[in-house]
Amino acid sequence: MENISEINVIKEIFNGYISESKLVKVLDSFATKCIDDKIVSLDLTWASINELPPRIGELIYLENLYLSNNKLTELPESISKLVKLKNLDLSFNKLKNLPNAFGNLTKLRKLWLNDNELTDITDTIGNIEDLCWLNLDNNKLNELPSEIMNLKKLNKLILDSDLKPSLNVNLQNWINELIQIDCDLIEVKH
Repeated sequence: MENISEINVIKEIFNGYISESKLVKVLDSFATKCIDDKIVSLDLTWASINELPPRIGELIYLENLYLSNNKLTELPESISKLVKLKNLDLSFNKLKNLPNAFGNLTKLRKLWLNDNELTDITDTIGNIEDLCWLNLDNNKLNELPSEIMNLKKLNKLILDSDLKPSLNVNLQNWINELIQIDCDLIEVKH
């Protein structure tokens, strides 16, 4: 493992040449390589990952992490240590919730959470002050935390159309205000 220097090689391994039971061990070993090389971008899309090792939090140089189209049901709390992250794609997984410390990702600018099984969003999302793009489409959300209104730089919010009527009045007013400011700001999927 120590001799692998190309992320594409490891991705090929993930795409079918290694059993799922060994995948977490490979990811754990790969974390050491990423730390040593100060990796800033990691794309493990379609890698059949069902669990991230806690060591993911040691990849402190990561700015871009793409984990879409996997089998993730939860994220380790240590993901909140990736404080340099700017882009995080967790779309098309099976996530049910986010770690409470998720709000520590204050440099995050784009967050894809669409097409998961999220039933709620942690209120710490309001701490991600640089967040300008958020996709929450196709989840099982009944409510959004009011702290989402703290996202002053948000310029794109994608929601399910059936979510808006269930939001509290303050959130509905906030969304309506954003729509009046810029029609492209909020995209409500029907």
